[in-house]
Amino acid sequence: MGLISIIIFTAIGYFIYRDSRRNGSLTLPIGKFDRLRAEIVNDIYKEIYELEADDDERKLLAGFHLKTGFSLILAKKLDSCYFPHEKIHDLSKAVIDTLKSNERYEGAHRLFDQVRNSFKFVDTYYDKTHKSWQKVDYPKA
Repeated sequence: MGLISIIIFTAIGYFIYRDSRRNGSLTLPIGKFDRLRAEIVNDIYKEIYELEADDDERKLLAGFHLKTGFSLILAKKLDSCYFPHEKIHDLSKAVIDTLKSNERYEGAHRLFDQVRNSFKFVDTYYDKTHKSWQKVDYPKA
């Protein structure tokens, strides 16, 4: 009886852990990839531009934005260091937390959403067979 309850509780714990990892609510430290996080944050700082609210139409778009080519830069960075697919949510959270700690970008929710969407885009097109972050069309033999 005791062994069965241990197995059941372990299975429930594992499913809760796996679900929270998938949702991104549970993150783990990125360890040796901390330098990669710093490089990505520096790339984000280079790719940010600001729109001023000079008329009523642009007030909705005012604030900090990320240039559209950032996803390509991100994919190249991840490929260059063979970043593991399982840790992409942890890296995304670490990068966004670093951006949020910068006083200049405090409250720049649109920027944070664009960074989060770039990570999701790169994650969606991850090539599991070739373990590549850049979607590549390989020639068929």
